Amino acid sequence: MNKSLLEQVPDRMLFALVKKVYDSVSNHSSMEEIDEACQNYLKVMGISMIDYVDVTYVMELIKLNREDFEGGEMTQPLQRPTLNKYRFPYSIYEEQTTRTDYELELESYSSDKKDIVELKDFMDMVGDINEFDSEPVSEPQVVDGRHIETRWFKNDIYKVNRKSI
Repeated sequence: MNKSLLEQVPDRMLFALVKKVYDSVSNHSSMEEIDEACQNYLKVMGISMIDYVDVTYVMELIKLNREDFEGGEMTQPLQRPTLNKYRFPYSIYEEQTTRTDYELELESYSSDKKDIVELKDFMDMVGDINEFDSEPVSEPQVVDGRHIETRWFKNDIYKVNRKSI
C-alpha cells in the first residue's frame, strides 16, 4: 500500500492547502465531495494524481485537527494520521460453465472401434456408466459464466497488523 504524498508536506503548507479543502466542503461531506475538493486544491502542489489514500489522509487530518481548521489558524503542530491496512471480506456469487476432460476405461474383447462406441452407448443407456467415476485428465476450465452478485460483509472489516504494511 502506498503512503500519501501529503505525508512529506510541511505542516504550515499542508494546513493552508487542507484549510482550502475544509472551507469548500460542508461539515458532513461525503467522500465524493472531499475527493472533488482535493482534486481542485491539491493540484496546486503539483500532485496531479490524487489517490484515495490522499483523500482519506485529508479527511483524517481534518478530524484530528478540527479545532484549528474551524478557527482558521494552526495553533500547534498538526496531528498526523497513520496509514492502516484493513481486510474487507466479500463473496462473489456466479454461475460458471466449466469443461473438464475425462477418460473412460472400458474392457472389451472387441478390436473394432465401432463396436467399442456401441458398447459405451449401450452401457450408458442402461445406466452402467457414471461419468464421474472416471479420473479427470485436465483441470476444469471456465468456458462461460455470468456474475450474479457481490456481497460485502461491512460488519466484518478488520484492521491488519501495522507491521505488515
